[in-house]
Amino acid sequence: MARRSGRIVWVDLIRAISIICICMIHMQGVVYQDGRIKAACYFSVSLMLIITGYVTYKSNENRSLGEAYMHAFARVLEILVLYVLASVLYILYHERQLTVGLFWKHIRDFSASGPFYYFAFYLQYLLIGPLLVKLVKICSGKNGSNWLNAMWFGLIVVIATLCVQYSRLGNIFAGGNMLFGGTHLIMFYLGILLAGTESRFSKVLKHMLVRVLLTVLTVGWGYAYINGYLPFDGWLEKLWYEGVNPPGLSLMVLATLVMLTGMAWFRDVNNRTGLLSPITWIGQNTLFIFMFHILVMEILLDRAWIEDRMGLWWMKVLFAVVVVAGCVLAETAYKRLKGLIRR
Repeated sequence: MARRSGRIVWVDLIRAISIICICMIHMQGVVYQDGRIKAACYFSVSLMLIITGYVTYKSNENRSLGEAYMHAFARVLEILVLYVLASVLYILYHERQLTVGLFWKHIRDFSASGPFYYFAFYLQYLLIGPLLVKLVKICSGKNGSNWLNAMWFGLIVVIATLCVQYSRLGNIFAGGNMLFGGTHLIMFYLGILLAGTESRFSKVLKHMLVRVLLTVLTVGWGYAYINGYLPFDGWLEKLWYEGVNPPGLSLMVLATLVMLTGMAWFRDVNNRTGLLSPITWIGQNTLFIFMFHILVMEILLDRAWIEDRMGLWWMKVLFAVVVVAGCVLAETAYKRLKGLIRR
């Protein structure tokens, strides 16, 4: 597997695609109008969760359970601090004031910004991740089997379905209002499972026929989903609702196909020339994009000079680039500052 400076290059590439698509969902009406483009990006959150599960396994596979939880608790604390600070910025920008009531409402409901519902279950995943990694390691070890992994995956599907049906956490948007994010949990666990069993199928992905087949399946499934040809979400509506957030079978399959296709084509990419660095740079700094891209969009659109020119194609391109690059630069600065403080 190709790495660069301790990073997994292909994972950063796929994560960059995912976060750009998440931004594109929220740019409808600004950068584009066609609802099919928005629908084509719906898989992005599910894909991000598969990647999150994959990275969770890779970062914890050589740690003891105690070490994994020390790391997880530190990450939870960091995310909570950043979440509170980001919420305050959104509240101040939208309300032009900050009261205890406003603060508590937005913090409790993860509602300061549209994407913040994600943190309601992401924080839960940070806490259960080490246990799920240990489970997959045991099932995939010398005494494990594919049947054990299949059994536990089936149990996760049952748990996620029960969470969709019977758990409510308050007034949080969509999947954030369900314990473990409802069916989002399936995607997170699938990422852990893919990482834990990667050695068993990685050679298969190198065959050109498999790569082409996965590409055709991904494009075909995506086309069918965008145009409403897939009946599965209608069949499973009583279990998983409309199948968008939390995701239904159609989106889960599409996200999985994108992940496998990315693994097949990019797993051995090493980026020695640095040509992929602008994309991998985005993939390495997705947190601030997720947290702040809507705020940056709103600030830019409040400028009359920009809003008056959003009908021009070059302004749309420039707008999207500035939104993403601005958030990436902010996170890069944050990481460097954090590194200086640690030293």
